[in-house]
Amino acid sequence: MSMIPIWVHFPNLLLQYWSPTCLSKITSVLGKPIQCDLLFSSMSRLSYARVLIKVDLLSALPTTINIILPNGMPLLQFVVYE
Repeated sequence: MSMIPIWVHFPNLLLQYWSPTCLSKITSVLGKPIQCDLLFSSMSRLSYARVLIKVDLLSALPTTINIILPNGMPLLQFVVYE
């Protein structure tokens, strides 16, 4: 049983990526997205996005994700695991 759900924070995620579609694409790099927290959904907390993701503990858990912005520029997004 190596697959477990874990809450993941994306500190300082740009607001343009706070849609469920964008966040689902970003989190799918780490594992299977399960749900967003209530404060994220209501946009009550803007310092970080928080998502519950099912991850494989036998795989390495990256601390950063490379995101390619619509203008082609790369963005290094930090990942914090609870």
